[in-house]
Amino acid sequence: MIDNIISQAKDRSIVVLSSPRTGSTLLAMMLTNKLGYKLFSEPAGVALHELFLYKEHGKKFVVKEHALRFMHYPSSFHNQDMYVIRLRREDVADQVLSCYIANQRKKWFYHDIEKPDSIQIDDTQLTSTLNYIKKFNDYTDAYKGKVDIDLYYEDLSNIDYNGNTIPTPKPTNHDQLKLWVQINL
Repeated sequence: MIDNIISQAKDRSIVVLSSPRTGSTLLAMMLTNKLGYKLFSEPAGVALHELFLYKEHGKKFVVKEHALRFMHYPSSFHNQDMYVIRLRREDVADQVLSCYIANQRKKWFYHDIEKPDSIQIDDTQLTSTLNYIKKFNDYTDAYKGKVDIDLYYEDLSNIDYNGNTIPTPKPTNHDQLKLWVQINL
């Protein structure tokens, strides 16, 4: 899949537009490693200025950004010929859970399978996480700019993780948490 994306991108810079917990960091890292381009992951402040300078000077890059923030980039940035990947997640319940679990554990990336734990079911926090993901997904779905390829997190299951990261390990009460999300989605 990565080689296919690179072939389609034809030496252009790459934008990975996404919502949280869709595998965008992994995809952007893999593209960056394969191409040797500079990675800008959700750039802000100085990093965002550096990205604009990279683009202005014709240097190649991979930018990983949430569509909600990307739409506020200057129009001159959007008007350039870049390869745009829109990355979403088909199973929104699992996306919400992944975000909730990451926030509860205060850990967003995993390299090894960890000892199973139980995550507290906090109605207020789950509702907040659900609304947060819905908002980001709505912007990603509504993005009106050019998109070269639509991918889903589930498409990434065939990618060799190459020791970078692994999917979020499920807590022992995953089924209870998922039921809460499914009922409230």
